[in-house]
Amino acid sequence: VAGIIAGDFGSSEQQGVAPGARLVSASTASYAGSTEAFEAMANSVAIRVINMSARLGDLPVQVVDRGLNGRSNLVFVKSAGNDGPAAAGANTITNPGMAYNGLAVGAVDLNGRLASFSSTNRTDAGPFKPDLVAPGVNGLAPMPFDSNGDHNAGNDCERKFGGADARSFSSIVG
Repeated sequence: VAGIIAGDFGSSEQQGVAPGARLVSASTASYAGSTEAFEAMANSVAIRVINMSARLGDLPVQVVDRGLNGRSNLVFVKSAGNDGPAAAGANTITNPGMAYNGLAVGAVDLNGRLASFSSTNRTDAGPFKPDLVAPGVNGLAPMPFDSNGDHNAGNDCERKFGGADARSFSSIVG
C-alpha cells in the first residue's frame, strides 16, 4: 500500500497517488496491539492520514472514532474488505471500517462497477459503507522481490520494509 501511496516507479507517468509523501509504518507487533499503534499515530501532530488495509479484529471502532474526534487535520482511511458485497440486511465491511469518523474505501472493477470482492454494509445499523470507491482491479503497484529476485509478499519482504507486517498501519506525515 505504501508504494501505491508514495511510490516512484521511475517516470512521471507511473507514480503513487501522493509522490514525495513522507510515510511512517507502524506494525502492531511493535506496540501492545493495534489499539496502541493507532493511538500513537492519532496523537502525533505530524501525521495527517492513517491508512489501514489489514483486517484487525482487535481495533475497536470506538477507538478510531474517539481518536479522530476533534482532529480536523487527521483522516483515517480503511479498506472496506475483500469479503464481497453484502446481501440485503448484512454487513461485510472489515473491522474497524465501520467507524463513523473514518473512510472505508471499496474497489471498482475496470467497468466502474463494484468489484466482486469489495465489501459493503447493507444494514440499517451504522453508517452506509463504503464511503467511496477507487480502482481496485488490475492496478499498477510495486511488487516486492525476495533475496533471490522472486516476487514475494511474505516475511522476507516484511523485513526489508522496516518490519511492517499484515497488521501494520501507514501514515502520511504532514
